Amino acid sequence: MIKMITDSKIILSDMACMLLSNITKYQDISMKFLKMENQQVEGLSNSTKAIDQLVDVFVRGLDRVYNKEAEYHFLASVFANVTMLPQGREYFLTTASYDDVTPLSKLIVFTEHPNIIRRGGVISCLKNCCFAIEHHLDMLSPSKINVLPYILLPLCGPEEFDLDDMEGMPEDIQLLPSDKKREPDAYLRQTLLESIVLLTTTRQGRMILRQKKVYPVIRQMHLVESDEKVSIVVEQVVNMLMRDEGPEEDNIVENIRSENPDLGNDNTIEEI
Repeated sequence: MIKMITDSKIILSDMACMLLSNITKYQDISMKFLKMENQQVEGLSNSTKAIDQLVDVFVRGLDRVYNKEAEYHFLASVFANVTMLPQGREYFLTTASYDDVTPLSKLIVFTEHPNIIRRGGVISCLKNCCFAIEHHLDMLSPSKINVLPYILLPLCGPEEFDLDDMEGMPEDIQLLPSDKKREPDAYLRQTLLESIVLLTTTRQGRMILRQKKVYPVIRQMHLVESDEKVSIVVEQVVNMLMRDEGPEEDNIVENIRSENPDLGNDNTIEEI
């Protein structure tokens, strides 16, 4: 099946991606997939690991550039499935030896892609990776994975920010066009917000989110949010960012889980 996906001449590559997205919902299959090797594919990837090759074809195959018969959108659901496992999250958050790039950093650019399967799977993968608390600083670092702009951009609309609010914001979200559209899917907005909640787990994470002026973005979003479930998570984000820090308070993951009983690992996103 991997060869069907990575071969640029196979016309059923997208069907193979859909099948893989279905079977990797089973954790034992996801685990085997993470360990799978495949013959190196010239012109695609210098790695022999199947997961590396699929990440590369997902990126390079955009707009039918690699295979004129395939778009590879459903691989995003595969990545979402795999990151439900700690080993999958570790893979996506660790720099790959064959190209010195962290796999998640290759995916996050698609959080605003027009195809809901592609962007939805990537957003779910991103949220799942946020459960790896030990990687939060790398995820938030502008010189490393730098997930924050790609979480906030889909949550931004055309609203303008005050100069005081913009000071410290990621540059990517400071001056957005007047026709900027917010993520239209309520479930994906909720998933992005839950990612922020997870990133507030540690004191250092909360400090970074405050410095990066996440609150003004969430405040503007809250003013126009019409979905009740999304609004509830907005309020949770605000509470985490605006709360007073106790002298002994650092890692508050248990508090987050108790306040958010539905904040489990994400599932794949299916087209509706």
